Amino acid sequence: MLHRLLRLALPVAAGIALLAAVTAEFGFAREAAGLGLLALAIALAAGHLRLDKLERRMAAVARQGRQRGAEQERLAALLDRNRDVVRRQGERVRREIQGVRRHLDQLPSDTAYLQRLVAQTADPSAPLPALGGWAATARSILSIVDEIQKAPGPVTVLDCGSGSSTVLDALLLKQRGAGGRVYALEADPGFAEETRGYLRAHGADEHAVVIDAPLTDVTLPDGSTAPWYDLAQLPDVGEIDVLFVDGPIGTIAELARYPAFPLLADRLADGALVVVDDTNRPDEKEIVRRWLTEEYAGRRLTQPRNHGRATLLRVVREG
Repeated sequence: MLHRLLRLALPVAAGIALLAAVTAEFGFAREAAGLGLLALAIALAAGHLRLDKLERRMAAVARQGRQRGAEQERLAALLDRNRDVVRRQGERVRREIQGVRRHLDQLPSDTAYLQRLVAQTADPSAPLPALGGWAATARSILSIVDEIQKAPGPVTVLDCGSGSSTVLDALLLKQRGAGGRVYALEADPGFAEETRGYLRAHGADEHAVVIDAPLTDVTLPDGSTAPWYDLAQLPDVGEIDVLFVDGPIGTIAELARYPAFPLLADRLADGALVVVDDTNRPDEKEIVRRWLTEEYAGRRLTQPRNHGRATLLRVVREG
């Protein structure tokens, strides 16, 4: 509507101005002046409306420009953030690739070392549990083997999860003849019996005990609860020299293996070795990070060292 009025205003003003001129010619000066003022008023009003419309258009263009500028700034900020995310992810992938390369470089020597250990301790006619996958890797087991071999006397090992490490550590204790025992917490009854079968087949069942420890809600020192092994059946084993954390499986809960240190700290010997398997995964990395900042039963963990896809820690008793 306003657009139509603006289009008609100037022609109407021009027509009235012409009529004022004709009126003046016929001697009607007062009437001509009135018509002239009317024509001027209409023309000024039309001009004002046109200017107002032009200002609104310019303001709209300015707003659009500012909006585009803000959008461009937001887009630039988003691109910067995405660039940082991609850079960090690229660095993480490169580190993981380097870790895999180191693991692959070490694998032949680790495997050869483990084969010699098996040849020295195991019955060649009896089967052994597999390594890798959910089971412990050769490098993780060898870190425990080295600890047992360096010990001057009996060694008490506690496995969170039973399997290849339980059997091989028991065979080594049997060969050393210096005493000690492996205790393994196992939530799966079928897997527990399978591990017992391997131990019997190699005559090492006197050097290892597989404990049926179903998962239950346990209370942590901070009052929170989490699913973990039921420790009711774990006997008084004395001080633990080696704690191997390879269970429970990470799919049962977030940070599924976290309770191990808070709940077992009071049983760990000063200087005990704690081996956390699978620390190439985010949950296990976070567990180790938290443990290094915490203290339970006057004990804390120090000296983190990566060993293949495992992390090795030492127990320090305060005071």
